[in-house]
Amino acid sequence: MAKGAKRHTTKMMYEAIRKDFEDYYKKGLRVDVIVPILARKFYKENATIENILKGVK
Repeated sequence: MAKGAKRHTTKMMYEAIRKDFEDYYKKGLRVDVIVPILARKFYKENATIENILKGVK
């Protein structure tokens, strides 16, 4: 896969994670509850927790 395409895919994945994070946060869940949920959800797409946290910031 070309480097640009991989970067684009990663960016789209982070946007999806950020949107999900904001939805959960608006429902009143705490961050330490949300991150494991997102980690399980995106684990199949090879997202590490460090990368998820980078994407959420």
